[in-house]
Amino acid sequence: NTKEHKEEIYELFDYANLRRLKLLGGEPSIDPTIISILKTLKEKNLHKDDSFRLQITSNLTNVNKIWLDYFKLFNIKLTVSMDGAGRTYEYIRAPFKWKAIEQNLYKLPANLYKDLSVNVVGSNIMFLDLKEWIPQFTDLQKMIPFHINYIECKYPNHMTLQAIPLEYKFKIKDDLNSLKKYYKSNTRINELLSHMERDLDNHLKMNNTFKRHYLDQFFLINRKQDELRRQNLFDINYTKEIYNNLTYRR
Repeated sequence: NTKEHKEEIYELFDYANLRRLKLLGGEPSIDPTIISILKTLKEKNLHKDDSFRLQITSNLTNVNKIWLDYFKLFNIKLTVSMDGAGRTYEYIRAPFKWKAIEQNLYKLPANLYKDLSVNVVGSNIMFLDLKEWIPQFTDLQKMIPFHINYIECKYPNHMTLQAIPLEYKFKIKDDLNSLKKYYKSNTRINELLSHMERDLDNHLKMNNTFKRHYLDQFFLINRKQDELRRQNLFDINYTKEIYNNLTYRR
């Protein structure tokens, strides 16, 4: 909101010729700089320009009146970062609550639903807990038919599929096959599961993708986080079994 800030923004692009602007994060909904830019876009009458497209990526944890007013104003393509559903989502994105995210989705103005997308990052927790979150995720997708973008998880190392022992990759493969059969009539969910299956298959083709030290880090880091977040990694499917398995114990 300062003169210096506006001059800095004006140096980045010419509002008069602006046709597409993508706002990322951090989380844009709580960033004063982003709100300042939205205010300027309105002052420049870009909300009345049909050729202008605003793209926003948000975790949707904060849907306040100011944010909603801007959502209604512009031609917006909204992408929501949402890793799983239910307990899986809450474990990965603590301290956020799944019910609150559902409620915030329903608060969105109708103009956003026609082109709403969800980003799903395929961490190993997402794979391990597939049978838990896919049903809840599907229920929501039926009510709000959003597009789904699958993103392969390549880092941090302890959250990738390389931290999962081979025998448990095969168990996840069975879970994927069962879910694909059950949700075969839901095209978008089936496409998501197919993307995850291809990701997993790439690891299964190379038997040496399991890294024991990544698994050690997986338990060490997540259990330390559990102490801070008051969570329990062993609520996630297969984790207790892997931890107790003789192939894991030293």
